[in-house]
Amino acid sequence: MIPGGTKTNFQTPLNDTTGYETAAANQRKYLLDGNAEFPGPEEAAQIVYEAATDGRDIINYPTDRVCRKLYEQYEEMGLERFKEYFYRLVFEHE
Repeated sequence: MIPGGTKTNFQTPLNDTTGYETAAANQRKYLLDGNAEFPGPEEAAQIVYEAATDGRDIINYPTDRVCRKLYEQYEEMGLERFKEYFYRLVFEHE
């Protein structure tokens, strides 16, 4: 599974973005891709079910549309180009 940002009712903040407010905002904007919020857990659960029952011998299942977008870009660009691209996207406005 390749999990992504999922909208849940967890109330505990996962990351302290102190000092990285702009980078965190850039990353969130990119990941949301024009959507108001992250996908709900139903989308991830559907992919987990598919992975468990589809009979295919593969390891990578992006669990939501955000992950699919990232994973497709990573596959197309390769690891090093993708890391450079994502770094520039997040930090270029710092």
